[in-house]
Amino acid sequence: MRGMHPGSLLTRAGAGRAGGFAGAALLALLLTAFYAPAPARADAFDRTWCAVEAGEFRLVTDHPREVAEDLAWRLQAFRPIAEQYLPGEPNADNPPLTILVFERSRDYRRAMNGSAMAGFMQPSFSESLMVVGPDPNAFSEHETLLHEYVHYLLRTRSGINIPAWFDEGIASMLSSTEVETDRVEVGALPASTLDRAIRGSRLALAEVLDASDIWDWHLDRRRGFYAWSWLLAHHLMLGPDPERDALRRGLNAFLTGEEPSLTEALDVSVNSLERRLQRYLERRPSTAVHEAVPVADRRYGYHCLDASASTRQLGLAIAQHNPALATRELEAQLEHDSDSAELWTVLSLAHEAANDRPATLAAARRAVSLAPDDPSAAVRLASALAMGCILELSAECRSRWREAVPLLRRALERDPTRQDAIFTLGLAYLYSGRPGDALNYLRIAYRRQPWAPHVNFYLGETYRLIGDVRAREHLLRARQWSPTEVWRKLADAGLELLASGG
Repeated sequence: MRGMHPGSLLTRAGAGRAGGFAGAALLALLLTAFYAPAPARADAFDRTWCAVEAGEFRLVTDHPREVAEDLAWRLQAFRPIAEQYLPGEPNADNPPLTILVFERSRDYRRAMNGSAMAGFMQPSFSESLMVVGPDPNAFSEHETLLHEYVHYLLRTRSGINIPAWFDEGIASMLSSTEVETDRVEVGALPASTLDRAIRGSRLALAEVLDASDIWDWHLDRRRGFYAWSWLLAHHLMLGPDPERDALRRGLNAFLTGEEPSLTEALDVSVNSLERRLQRYLERRPSTAVHEAVPVADRRYGYHCLDASASTRQLGLAIAQHNPALATRELEAQLEHDSDSAELWTVLSLAHEAANDRPATLAAARRAVSLAPDDPSAAVRLASALAMGCILELSAECRSRWREAVPLLRRALERDPTRQDAIFTLGLAYLYSGRPGDALNYLRIAYRRQPWAPHVNFYLGETYRLIGDVRAREHLLRARQWSPTEVWRKLADAGLELLASGG
């Protein structure tokens, strides 16, 4: 994610596009400006947080119980309809998902340090996290919740590329879905708002299709990017009946890598596609109505979190965006619960987000000392040891990676399903000069997150080092799919070494 230093990729593996998963509340961006920074008082930590256990996810919120259960039901009713619009194939054994929903805008803004985001999603090998705040400017009542959930659902698919425009476009298109007990309506489009954003941005469609990391763009250009992306996804998914099947086939050919570009997959020039989209918007596109799929069981498990559990959950949610507040609240709770390995583990993450290497490592070592058999604590310490060593090859870093190996192996002995331990162990072997040992672990990680540029980069590098021709395929994917410059540069370097035989 934007603002994450490289070491945090070990614990938030796959967190790739940072703003990207903060794309919810699109209309707030299109219509208004950013949230203003708020005072640092931590009201959210004083609230009562309760959990709805819904099977495929856990929803934690300070909303009243009836609201919390209604949100869980809406997501469950929404998912089978949304999946009809998603490319690729379902990926087995996805990590659990926790969804944190704030009731009050003030609490959310303070927790996120005044961020413009109304929500974000962090995919992970161990536990994906969705965080959602209220948005009074949303186009539809549950826009932010559904938008971020689509980002998550995309990452439960395999065999696809997820370019920035499609990631945001399909999430926006599906976020306006109206979910009722007997029907689900997809595709409501704020046509006049999108038209104003596109015209005001003066952004060409070609720039949208080529964009990867838009977070340094001027606000008007970002608004144009989101508007074009929403409109394009709507056209491809819900376009005129005679063309609809052909449009979806072309899109799938591009997303699965059968075609090098969307325009080639659709057999149209980018200028022609831009004119087609402008005419499409003028015609005020229609929606699609589906029969609702009944939710099997709405009798959810429900319980409220104690102070330690709620501090841990909130700390996880805000550590990357407000590490100072997360650190302060975690340390305050540790005064009452000093033997909690879970709190020390999250505190290590918060220190890592603040780029404080000594504190990161100290908190992680404290967690392992309290719970030597806890896989989460072991993985956190291994990741803390590797902090700052993703882009550095030094004697100290090689020593740190070697120290991480037994920790990760012990974590896998306790829990062989820990995908974060598998991925990080692959890195540890790779950085310790043992690419042959790294290969199997990184191949497993790739099966879980085939769309992740950094996973493709490491697998490509491993293949390159052992002389396997599959290196080029994965390095090219890393370069093409990366939302941030760092992985593109690394992939380019790997491709140059591959070409020179280095």
